[in-house]
Amino acid sequence: MGSSDPFDHDKEVVQRSLFSLPRSLRTPHQTPPNKGNAGTTGLIEGVQVPSNTLTVPDDAWRRMGLRRLRQSDKVPAADCVAHSFGEVREFLVRTPCRSLDRIVFAVGDDQGNATVVSVAWVEFPNRSAVRKFQRLEDRHGTGDVKPLGSSLLGMHDIEFTGHHYNAEPRGTTLTIAEAETISGTYSADDLDAITEVAALLPRP
Repeated sequence: MGSSDPFDHDKEVVQRSLFSLPRSLRTPHQTPPNKGNAGTTGLIEGVQVPSNTLTVPDDAWRRMGLRRLRQSDKVPAADCVAHSFGEVREFLVRTPCRSLDRIVFAVGDDQGNATVVSVAWVEFPNRSAVRKFQRLEDRHGTGDVKPLGSSLLGMHDIEFTGHHYNAEPRGTTLTIAEAETISGTYSADDLDAITEVAALLPRP
């Protein structure tokens, strides 16, 4: 079997996910066009996300009437145990990760609705450890890799419940995405759809 391009795989996954989204997210909102600011997309209180950082998931969000608004810098760590809790922490004590990168960002629309999304990339020595770790992460109530707080975005802090979660394995790395509403109204299905797309973000 010939090898496939991971980028093409991302496109196919996002395109399939778009057809399963709630109608409220499948239908783009009627929003005014970007007024000539070709170098950026989206503003919250003057904080810009450069257009050269956009990804396939950003295109999926745009089709959903959303855009990435504000984003933290990458926060790297070599010790996953110090940034986890519960059974997840116990697993990481027994099976140390190789590295951990985390970011937090906001996704929203022009009607004042916004959600905060935390993404963590946990790298392990082998794929077997990734599979076992995902099985644990997929069970709610087993702990977590601690999400970065929305205070890093200059917003009021919120608690990530883990109810709106998605994980995507890629090689020896598991990408974990979680989302919570910070303003306006999003349904549980909306938040789940947002995390499904966020889990496809490339590691920074």
